[in-house]
Amino acid sequence: MNYEVENYLKAFSAKISSVPQQEQDEITQEIKSHIYESINKQNSVKYALKKLGSPEKLATAYLNAYHSDSSAILSLDFTENFIFFGVAGLWGIIVIPTLFALSVGLILGALGSVLIALLNVAGITNIQNLVIFGSYTVEGILQIPVSIAIAMPLLIVGVICWKLLKVYMRLVYKIYYKYKIRR
Repeated sequence: MNYEVENYLKAFSAKISSVPQQEQDEITQEIKSHIYESINKQNSVKYALKKLGSPEKLATAYLNAYHSDSSAILSLDFTENFIFFGVAGLWGIIVIPTLFALSVGLILGALGSVLIALLNVAGITNIQNLVIFGSYTVEGILQIPVSIAIAMPLLIVGVICWKLLKVYMRLVYKIYYKYKIRR
């Protein structure tokens, strides 16, 4: 085998290592056949490899096609499907809307509180924004630092909720992806 072709196939194989070995061998053999078919048509090795593109890009294309094949997930055992999709689905019904509502509500509440304080100080509105202990209202320019002091923890908690939502969704995707690759 040609040294350049061998290196190309090794690099390609390394990039598709998440695919089961038998399928990995079949895919690599298919690529090898395409390369030598091109060479047999009087093309140079460099031309044949250039025509395929880099091993990384070719591997990415094959992996995307492989992972989009719905038969991989359908071949899971019923119990595995039930456990994964049941737990992820039930938790998803609770976790995703809750974290989303908390993050959006806290962030908008924090920003709205500061905006109302700014509008009150500018004389555009007269909304009672900062009522403390039910009777004391912060008035005048003091509204701005007080509203910022209150808004900062709300903003931080809102951003944390948003990040937790992203972590949860990535976790579910990773588990799904592992199930899909295993089969």
